[in-house]
Amino acid sequence: MINAINSITKVKQIKIKPYGEKANITATKQQEDTFEKTIPSFKGSSIRKLKQRFTSEEIFYAKKNLSKDLGKLKEEVYKQVYAHLKATRPDWEGETRGHQKFRVDMNNPYERTLLGIMTFGLSEVAVQIENAGFRKDAHSKADDITIIRAELESIRLNECIAETTKEVAKNENEIKFKAMIDKVINEDIKPKLIYPIQRFLEGKEDVIPNCIMISHKDPDVNNILVNSIEDLVNADYKTIDISQLSTKLDEAEENYQKTRNWNVLRVNNLEDRINPEKSLNKVISSMKNIMTSTAEDYHSTLLFTTLQPEKLDEIALQPHRVTKINVQDIKTIKEMNREDAIKRLEDENYSINTPISALNDLLLINNSDVRIDWDYNEKDYNNVKEILSNFVQKDAYASLINGIMKDLEIIV
Repeated sequence: MINAINSITKVKQIKIKPYGEKANITATKQQEDTFEKTIPSFKGSSIRKLKQRFTSEEIFYAKKNLSKDLGKLKEEVYKQVYAHLKATRPDWEGETRGHQKFRVDMNNPYERTLLGIMTFGLSEVAVQIENAGFRKDAHSKADDITIIRAELESIRLNECIAETTKEVAKNENEIKFKAMIDKVINEDIKPKLIYPIQRFLEGKEDVIPNCIMISHKDPDVNNILVNSIEDLVNADYKTIDISQLSTKLDEAEENYQKTRNWNVLRVNNLEDRINPEKSLNKVISSMKNIMTSTAEDYHSTLLFTTLQPEKLDEIALQPHRVTKINVQDIKTIKEMNREDAIKRLEDENYSINTPISALNDLLLINNSDVRIDWDYNEKDYNNVKEILSNFVQKDAYASLINGIMKDLEIIV
Protein backbone atom coordinates (compact mmCIF):
# COMPACT_ATOMS: atom_id res chain seq x y z
CA MET A 1 0.00 0.00 0.00
CA ILE A 2 1.41 3.37 -0.96
CA ASN A 3 1.51 6.19 1.58
CA ALA A 4 0.70 9.34 -0.34
CA ILE A 5 0.76 11.72 2.61
CA ASN A 6 4.01 10.53 4.09
CA SER A 7 5.74 11.37 0.81
CA ILE A 8 5.16 15.08 1.36
CA THR A 9 7.74 17.30 3.06
CA LYS A 10 6.89 17.93 6.72
CA VAL A 11 6.41 21.37 8.23
CA LYS A 12 7.16 21.71 11.93
CA GLN A 13 3.99 23.53 12.95
CA ILE A 14 0.65 24.48 11.40
CA LYS A 15 -2.29 26.38 12.79
CA ILE A 16 -5.61 25.13 11.38
CA LYS A 17 -7.88 28.09 10.73
CA PRO A 18 -11.67 28.02 11.26
CA TYR A 19 -13.79 27.38 8.15
CA GLY A 20 -13.88 30.40 5.86
CA GLU A 21 -10.44 31.72 6.80
CA LYS A 22 -7.47 31.22 4.55
CA ALA A 23 -5.10 28.47 5.64
CA ASN A 24 -1.54 29.50 6.45
CA ILE A 25 0.07 26.81 4.33
CA THR A 26 1.01 26.75 0.66
CA ALA A 27 2.14 23.58 -1.04
CA THR A 28 5.22 24.02 -3.15
CA LYS A 29 5.36 22.81 -6.75
CA GLN A 30 7.70 20.03 -5.66
CA GLN A 31 5.24 18.88 -3.01
CA GLU A 32 2.37 18.90 -5.50
CA ASP A 33 4.38 16.89 -8.02
CA THR A 34 5.41 14.41 -5.35
CA PHE A 35 1.84 13.94 -4.21
CA GLU A 36 0.37 13.55 -7.69
CA LYS A 37 2.99 10.95 -8.62
CA THR A 38 1.86 8.73 -5.78
CA ILE A 39 -1.50 8.16 -7.51
CA PRO A 40 -1.01 4.97 -9.55
CA SER A 41 -2.65 3.93 -12.83
CA PHE A 42 -5.85 1.93 -12.46
CA LYS A 43 -6.30 0.59 -15.98
CA GLY A 44 -7.24 -2.90 -14.78
CA SER A 45 -9.55 -1.80 -11.98
CA SER A 46 -12.73 -3.70 -11.16
CA ILE A 47 -15.10 -3.90 -8.22
CA ARG A 48 -14.21 -7.56 -7.83
CA LYS A 49 -10.53 -6.70 -7.37
CA LEU A 50 -11.38 -3.89 -4.93
CA LYS A 51 -13.35 -6.35 -2.79
CA GLN A 52 -10.23 -8.46 -2.38
CA ARG A 53 -8.28 -5.54 -0.90
CA PHE A 54 -10.76 -3.28 0.90
CA THR A 55 -13.83 -3.56 3.09
CA SER A 56 -17.31 -3.07 1.65
CA GLU A 57 -17.75 -0.13 4.01
CA GLU A 58 -14.73 1.69 2.60
CA ILE A 59 -15.80 1.08 -1.00
CA PHE A 60 -19.33 2.25 -0.26
CA TYR A 61 -18.26 5.55 1.28
CA ALA A 62 -15.71 6.22 -1.43
CA LYS A 63 -18.38 5.67 -4.09
CA LYS A 64 -20.92 7.78 -2.21
CA ASN A 65 -18.77 10.88 -2.61
CA LEU A 66 -17.36 10.04 -6.01
CA SER A 67 -19.55 12.26 -8.13
CA LYS A 68 -19.00 15.43 -6.08
CA ASP A 69 -17.01 18.29 -7.53
CA LEU A 70 -13.61 18.24 -5.83
CA GLY A 71 -13.38 22.02 -5.53
CA LYS A 72 -16.75 22.32 -3.82
CA LEU A 73 -16.09 19.15 -1.88
CA LYS A 74 -12.93 20.61 -0.37
CA GLU A 75 -14.90 23.55 1.04
CA GLU A 76 -17.55 21.16 2.35
CA VAL A 77 -14.88 18.98 3.95
CA TYR A 78 -13.18 21.93 5.65
CA LYS A 79 -16.50 22.99 7.11
CA GLN A 80 -17.52 19.51 8.29
CA VAL A 81 -14.16 18.59 9.78
CA TYR A 82 -13.89 21.91 11.60
CA ALA A 83 -17.44 21.53 13.01
CA HIS A 84 -16.70 17.95 14.01
CA LEU A 85 -13.52 18.90 15.80
CA LYS A 86 -15.17 21.78 17.65
CA ALA A 87 -18.01 19.50 18.77
CA THR A 88 -15.99 16.47 19.76
CA ARG A 89 -12.67 17.98 20.89
CA PRO A 90 -13.54 20.70 23.43
CA ASP A 91 -9.87 20.85 24.45
CA TRP A 92 -8.73 21.43 20.90
CA GLU A 93 -7.15 24.87 20.60
CA GLY A 94 -6.87 25.00 16.83
CA GLU A 95 -3.14 24.35 16.91
CA THR A 96 -1.21 21.11 16.84
CA ARG A 97 2.38 20.21 17.48
CA GLY A 98 3.66 16.87 16.25
CA HIS A 99 1.25 14.04 17.00
CA GLN A 100 -0.11 15.35 20.28
CA LYS A 101 -3.61 16.73 19.65
CA PHE A 102 -5.47 16.06 16.44
CA ARG A 103 -6.83 12.49 16.02
CA VAL A 104 -9.36 10.84 13.71
CA ASP A 105 -11.69 8.11 14.89
CA MET A 106 -10.74 5.32 12.48
CA ASN A 107 -13.81 3.31 13.56
CA ASN A 108 -15.98 6.07 12.12
CA PRO A 109 -16.34 5.44 8.36
CA TYR A 110 -17.54 9.01 7.84
CA GLU A 111 -14.31 10.45 9.24
CA ARG A 112 -12.23 7.99 7.25
CA THR A 113 -14.12 8.96 4.09
CA LEU A 114 -13.48 12.65 4.69
CA LEU A 115 -9.84 11.86 5.10
CA GLY A 116 -9.77 10.03 1.80
CA ILE A 117 -11.56 12.82 -0.03
CA MET A 118 -9.16 15.39 1.30
CA THR A 119 -6.15 13.42 0.08
CA PHE A 120 -7.35 12.95 -3.49
CA GLY A 121 -5.29 15.31 -5.59
CA LEU A 122 -5.59 18.21 -3.13
CA SER A 123 -1.99 18.91 -2.30
CA GLU A 124 -2.60 21.83 0.06
CA VAL A 125 -5.04 19.80 2.11
CA ALA A 126 -2.68 16.84 2.10
CA VAL A 127 0.10 19.01 3.50
CA GLN A 128 -2.23 20.26 6.22
CA ILE A 129 -3.21 16.73 7.15
CA GLU A 130 0.41 15.65 7.29
CA ASN A 131 1.47 18.53 9.48
CA ALA A 132 -1.57 18.42 11.69
CA GLY A 133 -0.06 15.25 13.11
CA PHE A 134 -2.36 12.46 11.94
CA ARG A 135 -1.18 9.19 13.29
CA LYS A 136 0.22 6.53 11.00
CA ASP A 137 -2.93 4.40 10.72
CA ALA A 138 -4.88 7.51 9.73
CA HIS A 139 -2.39 8.07 6.92
CA SER A 140 -2.84 4.50 5.76
CA LYS A 141 -6.63 4.69 5.81
CA ALA A 142 -6.59 8.00 3.99
CA ASP A 143 -4.46 6.36 1.33
CA ASP A 144 -6.92 3.47 1.13
CA ILE A 145 -9.89 5.72 0.46
CA THR A 146 -7.82 7.72 -2.02
CA ILE A 147 -6.96 4.58 -3.95
CA ILE A 148 -10.53 3.28 -3.83
CA ARG A 149 -11.83 6.58 -5.10
CA ALA A 150 -9.31 6.63 -7.95
CA GLU A 151 -10.10 3.03 -8.87
CA LEU A 152 -13.84 3.70 -8.78
CA GLU A 153 -13.26 6.63 -11.12
CA SER A 154 -11.51 4.22 -13.47
CA ILE A 155 -14.32 1.67 -13.16
CA ARG A 156 -16.91 4.33 -13.88
CA LEU A 157 -14.89 5.38 -16.94
CA ASN A 158 -14.84 1.76 -18.11
CA GLU A 159 -18.63 1.65 -17.76
CA CYS A 160 -18.97 4.85 -19.79
CA ILE A 161 -16.74 3.44 -22.51
CA ALA A 162 -18.75 0.20 -22.58
CA GLU A 163 -22.05 2.08 -22.87
CA THR A 164 -20.63 4.34 -25.58
CA THR A 165 -19.44 1.30 -27.50
CA LYS A 166 -22.94 -0.19 -27.20
CA GLU A 167 -24.51 3.02 -28.49
CA VAL A 168 -22.22 2.90 -31.52
CA ALA A 169 -23.28 -0.72 -32.15
CA LYS A 170 -26.96 0.23 -31.77
CA ASN A 171 -26.56 3.03 -34.30
CA GLU A 172 -24.92 0.60 -36.71
CA ASN A 173 -27.84 -1.80 -36.23
CA GLU A 174 -30.30 0.97 -37.00
CA ILE A 175 -28.41 1.68 -40.22
CA LYS A 176 -28.46 -2.04 -41.12
CA PHE A 177 -32.18 -2.26 -40.42
CA LYS A 178 -32.95 0.78 -42.57
CA ALA A 179 -30.87 -0.70 -45.40
CA MET A 180 -32.90 -3.93 -45.23
CA ILE A 181 -36.19 -2.00 -45.26
CA ASP A 182 -35.02 0.12 -48.20
CA LYS A 183 -34.06 -3.03 -50.08
CA VAL A 184 -37.57 -4.48 -49.66
CA ILE A 185 -39.14 -1.20 -50.78
CA ASN A 186 -36.91 -0.91 -53.86
CA GLU A 187 -36.86 -4.58 -54.86
CA ASP A 188 -40.38 -5.71 -53.89
CA ILE A 189 -42.87 -2.98 -53.07
CA LYS A 190 -42.04 -0.58 -55.89
CA PRO A 191 -41.88 -3.18 -58.70
CA LYS A 192 -44.96 -5.08 -57.50
CA LEU A 193 -47.29 -2.19 -56.62
CA ILE A 194 -45.99 1.38 -56.91
CA TYR A 195 -44.71 1.21 -60.50
CA PRO A 196 -47.69 -0.80 -61.93
CA ILE A 197 -50.17 1.75 -60.52
CA GLN A 198 -48.10 4.63 -61.90
CA ARG A 199 -47.98 3.04 -65.36
CA PHE A 200 -51.73 2.42 -65.22
CA LEU A 201 -52.35 6.10 -64.48
CA GLU A 202 -50.15 6.98 -67.47
CA GLY A 203 -52.43 4.91 -69.70
CA LYS A 204 -50.00 2.03 -70.08
CA GLU A 205 -51.00 -1.58 -69.67
CA ASP A 206 -49.78 -3.34 -66.57
CA VAL A 207 -50.94 -5.92 -64.04
CA ILE A 208 -51.88 -4.44 -60.69
CA PRO A 209 -52.26 -6.99 -57.88
CA ASN A 210 -55.62 -7.71 -56.26
CA CYS A 211 -54.01 -8.00 -52.84
CA ILE A 212 -50.62 -7.34 -51.26
CA MET A 213 -49.70 -9.35 -48.15
CA ILE A 214 -46.75 -8.25 -45.99
CA SER A 215 -45.61 -10.82 -43.47
CA HIS A 216 -43.12 -10.50 -40.65
CA LYS A 217 -43.19 -11.86 -37.11
CA ASP A 218 -42.82 -8.32 -35.71
CA PRO A 219 -45.86 -6.07 -36.27
CA ASP A 220 -43.62 -2.98 -36.19
CA VAL A 221 -41.78 -4.17 -39.30
CA ASN A 222 -45.10 -4.79 -41.06
CA ASN A 223 -46.31 -1.32 -40.12
CA ILE A 224 -43.12 0.35 -41.37
CA LEU A 225 -43.53 -1.28 -44.77
CA VAL A 226 -47.26 -0.55 -44.95
CA ASN A 227 -46.60 3.09 -44.08
CA SER A 228 -43.98 3.26 -46.82
CA ILE A 229 -46.67 2.21 -49.32
CA GLU A 230 -48.96 4.97 -48.09
CA ASP A 231 -46.12 7.48 -48.57
CA LEU A 232 -45.11 6.26 -52.04
CA VAL A 233 -48.25 5.14 -53.82
CA ASN A 234 -49.98 7.50 -56.25
CA ALA A 235 -53.49 6.35 -55.31
CA ASP A 236 -56.36 7.07 -52.96
CA TYR A 237 -55.29 5.33 -49.75
CA LYS A 238 -57.62 4.43 -46.89
CA THR A 239 -57.37 2.26 -43.76
CA ILE A 240 -60.46 0.21 -42.96
CA ASP A 241 -61.54 -2.75 -40.84
CA ILE A 242 -62.51 -6.05 -42.44
CA SER A 243 -66.11 -5.50 -41.28
CA GLN A 244 -66.30 -2.46 -43.61
CA LEU A 245 -64.87 -4.20 -46.66
CA SER A 246 -68.02 -4.62 -48.77
CA THR A 247 -69.18 -1.03 -48.31
CA LYS A 248 -65.74 0.48 -48.82
CA LEU A 249 -65.14 -1.47 -52.02
CA ASP A 250 -68.33 -0.05 -53.51
CA GLU A 251 -67.23 3.43 -52.47
CA ALA A 252 -63.80 2.82 -53.97
CA GLU A 253 -65.29 1.93 -57.36
CA GLU A 254 -67.44 5.05 -57.24
CA ASN A 255 -64.33 7.07 -56.47
CA TYR A 256 -62.51 5.55 -59.44
CA GLN A 257 -65.35 6.34 -61.82
CA LYS A 258 -65.26 9.97 -60.69
CA THR A 259 -61.50 10.57 -60.36
CA ARG A 260 -59.88 7.74 -62.36
CA ASN A 261 -57.61 7.27 -59.34
CA TRP A 262 -56.63 3.80 -58.23
CA ASN A 263 -57.59 2.77 -54.68
CA VAL A 264 -55.44 1.09 -52.05
CA LEU A 265 -57.35 -0.17 -49.02
CA ARG A 266 -55.39 -1.23 -45.99
CA VAL A 267 -57.66 -3.83 -44.38
CA ASN A 268 -57.12 -4.54 -40.69
CA ASN A 269 -57.92 -8.12 -39.57
CA LEU A 270 -58.32 -9.43 -43.12
CA GLU A 271 -56.02 -12.34 -42.29
CA ASP A 272 -58.58 -13.60 -39.75
CA ARG A 273 -61.12 -14.14 -42.58
CA ILE A 274 -58.79 -16.55 -44.36
CA ASN A 275 -57.52 -18.33 -41.25
CA PRO A 276 -59.18 -21.78 -40.85
CA GLU A 277 -58.66 -21.57 -37.09
CA LYS A 278 -60.75 -18.39 -36.90
CA SER A 279 -63.25 -18.53 -39.76
CA LEU A 280 -65.70 -21.05 -41.26
CA ASN A 281 -65.10 -22.50 -44.71
CA LYS A 282 -67.96 -20.51 -46.24
CA VAL A 283 -66.46 -17.27 -44.88
CA ILE A 284 -63.07 -18.18 -46.35
CA SER A 285 -64.71 -19.04 -49.71
CA SER A 286 -66.55 -15.73 -49.79
CA MET A 287 -63.34 -13.88 -49.02
CA LYS A 288 -61.49 -15.74 -51.78
CA ASN A 289 -64.11 -14.64 -54.32
CA ILE A 290 -63.59 -10.99 -53.33
CA MET A 291 -59.81 -11.28 -53.39
CA THR A 292 -59.92 -12.75 -56.90
CA SER A 293 -61.34 -9.66 -58.58
CA THR A 294 -60.77 -6.51 -56.49
CA ALA A 295 -58.52 -5.01 -59.16
CA GLU A 296 -60.88 -5.73 -62.06
CA ASP A 297 -64.23 -5.04 -60.34
CA TYR A 298 -63.31 -2.24 -57.93
CA HIS A 299 -60.06 -0.76 -59.30
CA SER A 300 -58.60 -1.39 -55.86
CA THR A 301 -55.77 -3.26 -54.22
CA LEU A 302 -56.27 -4.72 -50.75
CA LEU A 303 -53.28 -4.40 -48.44
CA PHE A 304 -53.00 -6.56 -45.33
CA THR A 305 -50.37 -7.92 -42.94
CA THR A 306 -49.88 -11.13 -41.01
CA LEU A 307 -47.51 -12.38 -38.33
CA GLN A 308 -48.07 -16.07 -39.19
CA PRO A 309 -48.62 -16.64 -42.92
CA GLU A 310 -48.34 -20.40 -42.44
CA LYS A 311 -51.70 -20.40 -40.63
CA LEU A 312 -53.62 -18.88 -43.53
CA ASP A 313 -55.55 -20.80 -46.17
CA GLU A 314 -53.11 -21.77 -48.92
CA ILE A 315 -55.65 -21.52 -51.72
CA ALA A 316 -56.64 -18.01 -50.61
CA LEU A 317 -52.98 -17.01 -50.99
CA GLN A 318 -52.58 -18.24 -54.56
CA PRO A 319 -50.59 -15.79 -56.75
CA HIS A 320 -53.57 -14.60 -58.82
CA ARG A 321 -55.16 -13.34 -55.59
CA VAL A 322 -52.24 -12.33 -53.39
CA THR A 323 -48.82 -10.90 -54.13
CA LYS A 324 -46.64 -11.83 -51.20
CA ILE A 325 -43.96 -9.63 -49.70
CA ASN A 326 -42.35 -11.99 -47.24
CA VAL A 327 -39.77 -10.23 -45.09
CA GLN A 328 -39.32 -12.82 -42.33
CA ASP A 329 -35.55 -12.74 -42.84
CA ILE A 330 -35.30 -9.08 -41.80
CA LYS A 331 -33.71 -8.80 -38.37
CA THR A 332 -35.21 -6.15 -36.14
CA ILE A 333 -33.01 -3.64 -34.33
CA LYS A 334 -33.98 -5.31 -31.07
CA GLU A 335 -32.90 -8.71 -32.35
CA MET A 336 -29.55 -7.37 -33.51
CA ASN A 337 -28.99 -5.58 -30.20
CA ARG A 338 -29.87 -8.77 -28.38
CA GLU A 339 -27.39 -10.81 -30.44
CA ASP A 340 -24.70 -8.23 -29.70
CA ALA A 341 -25.47 -8.45 -25.97
CA ILE A 342 -25.21 -12.25 -25.97
CA LYS A 343 -21.88 -12.03 -27.76
CA ARG A 344 -20.51 -9.47 -25.28
CA LEU A 345 -21.52 -11.61 -22.30
CA GLU A 346 -19.49 -14.53 -23.66
CA ASP A 347 -16.39 -12.60 -22.58
CA GLU A 348 -15.91 -13.23 -18.84
CA ASN A 349 -13.78 -10.10 -18.43
CA TYR A 350 -16.65 -7.96 -19.72
CA SER A 351 -18.88 -8.77 -16.73
CA ILE A 352 -15.97 -8.37 -14.30
CA ASN A 353 -14.66 -5.05 -15.62
CA THR A 354 -18.05 -3.49 -16.45
CA PRO A 355 -20.72 -5.22 -14.33
CA ILE A 356 -23.31 -2.47 -14.81
CA SER A 357 -23.06 -2.62 -18.58
CA ALA A 358 -23.18 -6.43 -18.44
CA LEU A 359 -26.23 -6.30 -16.19
CA ASN A 360 -28.01 -4.03 -18.66
CA ASP A 361 -27.24 -6.56 -21.39
CA LEU A 362 -28.85 -9.30 -19.28
CA LEU A 363 -31.92 -7.11 -18.88
CA LEU A 364 -31.98 -6.55 -22.64
CA ILE A 365 -31.81 -10.30 -23.29
CA ASN A 366 -34.67 -10.73 -20.83
CA ASN A 367 -36.75 -8.24 -22.91
CA SER A 368 -36.90 -5.83 -19.99
CA ASP A 369 -36.99 -2.08 -20.57
CA VAL A 370 -35.36 -1.45 -17.16
CA ARG A 371 -31.76 -0.18 -17.15
CA ILE A 372 -29.47 1.05 -14.36
CA ASP A 373 -26.55 3.47 -14.37
CA TRP A 374 -23.64 4.26 -12.06
CA ASP A 375 -25.86 6.19 -9.63
CA TYR A 376 -28.18 3.27 -8.95
CA ASN A 377 -29.51 2.92 -5.42
CA GLU A 378 -30.77 0.10 -3.24
CA LYS A 379 -34.28 0.35 -4.71
CA ASP A 380 -32.90 0.04 -8.25
CA TYR A 381 -30.74 -2.89 -7.18
CA ASN A 382 -33.66 -4.78 -5.63
CA ASN A 383 -35.86 -4.06 -8.65
CA VAL A 384 -33.28 -5.55 -10.99
CA LYS A 385 -32.78 -8.49 -8.66
CA GLU A 386 -36.52 -9.21 -8.81
CA ILE A 387 -36.55 -9.00 -12.61
CA LEU A 388 -33.61 -11.37 -12.97
CA SER A 389 -35.19 -13.85 -10.56
CA ASN A 390 -37.78 -14.43 -13.30
CA PHE A 391 -35.22 -14.48 -16.11
CA VAL A 392 -36.35 -17.02 -18.71
CA GLN A 393 -32.71 -18.02 -19.31
CA LYS A 394 -31.74 -17.85 -15.65
CA ASP A 395 -30.11 -21.29 -15.62
CA ALA A 396 -27.86 -20.47 -18.58
CA TYR A 397 -26.67 -17.24 -16.96
CA ALA A 398 -26.93 -18.19 -13.26
CA SER A 399 -23.22 -17.94 -12.47
CA LEU A 400 -22.85 -14.70 -14.40
CA ILE A 401 -25.87 -13.09 -12.70
CA ASN A 402 -24.66 -14.17 -9.26
CA GLY A 403 -21.19 -12.69 -9.81
CA ILE A 404 -22.50 -9.37 -11.15
CA MET A 405 -25.06 -8.91 -8.38
CA LYS A 406 -22.45 -9.59 -5.70
CA ASP A 407 -20.14 -7.02 -7.27
CA LEU A 408 -22.84 -4.34 -7.48
CA GLU A 409 -24.18 -5.01 -4.00
CA ILE A 410 -20.94 -3.67 -2.55
CA ILE A 411 -21.58 -0.10 -3.76
CA VAL A 412 -25.37 0.17 -3.41
